[in-house]
Amino acid sequence: MGKYSETSPKEEIVEPLLSDRDQRSLARMVRDYGVEEIIAAAKVAPPPQRRGRPLNPRSRYERLHETDWIEEVMEENRQRGSRAPLLEALLLLYEYKGGEEAKRDILKFLSTSKRRFKQGRQELRELGAAMQRWKKKKGKEK
Repeated sequence: MGKYSETSPKEEIVEPLLSDRDQRSLARMVRDYGVEEIIAAAKVAPPPQRRGRPLNPRSRYERLHETDWIEEVMEENRQRGSRAPLLEALLLLYEYKGGEEAKRDILKFLSTSKRRFKQGRQELRELGAAMQRWKKKKGKEK
């Protein structure tokens, strides 16, 4: 045992979850409304929403369909010996969506479409994995 072992045990320093401003605000609300009212209000409060623009539920299916189409066109481009199959597929998509008539910025369209394609590809993989798990589970039940 060391020289100072008889002293009190180490106290853990716990960082507060709320900032000083939030703690003062909470203390004021507890003082004004009471602990029970604040707890009840916290239980029925809606969960915090994601930041940014809300997602259009239809956009996911559009993205999946678009991704599937781009992958098909990319495969055709690869078979033809293209050195940039994704770029060619996105340029074809630009034409199909009427980009020139709508006076869209092609560089912005390409970057947005590439990002949507990557996100859609990830969602397709996750969907495929979920289908495999579902089929395995269905097969085990029989």
